[in-house]
Amino acid sequence: MFDEIKHFIVKGVSEKDIAAECVKLLREKGITQCWYHGVSALVLCGSRSKMSVSGKDYIECDSKEEARYIKVFLDADMQDICIPKNKEYLKQITLIALSHQ
Repeated sequence: MFDEIKHFIVKGVSEKDIAAECVKLLREKGITQCWYHGVSALVLCGSRSKMSVSGKDYIECDSKEEARYIKVFLDADMQDICIPKNKEYLKQITLIALSHQ
């Protein structure tokens, strides 16, 4: 599968986009169900690639800012995370959090 997807993994493509492409490839091969908490493709990029994540706790990210936002909560052992929909707010709050690290 990696040989079929590696061309798609480039700077600027989100975890969510990579996972969606993997799911598309799996569907093309006739795979429609997955046993691991219903997660067809668990994709972790950047700093999240070092994380150990269970499929039941897996959250796909749309951007670096979203991944950083989630990481702050996970590092604090918080499991219930609400991700802001406003991308500008998310970017601003992530920059504030990074400046306090």
